[in-house]
Amino acid sequence: MELVKEDPEYPMFHYNLACTFAEAGDLEKSLASLRTAFKHRKNVNPGEAMPDPLKDDSFKRFLDDGRFKQGIEEIKP
Repeated sequence: MELVKEDPEYPMFHYNLACTFAEAGDLEKSLASLRTAFKHRKNVNPGEAMPDPLKDDSFKRFLDDGRFKQGIEEIKP
């Protein structure tokens, strides 16, 4: 969370935070962090790309959850 405070518009900090929340089973906080990550996706470093949450093992537990699917549809370009 410290890194998010230092650079709040760097999307990978928010994405990693979303992964942490997902691993803890907190869907709502995870989706909130994913929304912020994708909102700032233009700020990825050169050579970086935004990961696909649907292919990330951190979110595996949510793949069958309609709220997760809907949230991803809303935030992915």
